[in-house]
Amino acid sequence: MAKKRTVRKAGKKTAKKAGKKKTGKRKTVKAPTSAANRLTFKCANGCTVSNRHFHMGIGATINLIATNTDATIHFVGASPFVSGTNPITVLKGTPQSETVGYATGHFQYTLVCANPTCRSSATNPEMIVP
Repeated sequence: MAKKRTVRKAGKKTAKKAGKKKTGKRKTVKAPTSAANRLTFKCANGCTVSNRHFHMGIGATINLIATNTDATIHFVGASPFVSGTNPITVLKGTPQSETVGYATGHFQYTLVCANPTCRSSATNPEMIVP
């Protein structure tokens, strides 16, 4: 009885990837993007904020920016910021920085735009310090 011959198809040979040589260099770690610590206020279908439930870390610097109108933030209770300023007025096109204090909780606020045709929101936005 004759043996069956097995024919192997010629396949593509893949070269092994050479492992990267470690040189002992440290990778540069990028700082968190500034968009994560930015609240933008504008008049668009009412006086609006970029994030209605904004989470902030203790000691973080928050950039407040009003794009097309002046905006006033009035906290219902205490301000979460070290400055304690209440209300905070953010002028159109002028970024304002505030540092988050050590108090934790939900800090509701009303938002009023200087443009008289821009209505205020029916529900209050909030800043949250976990």
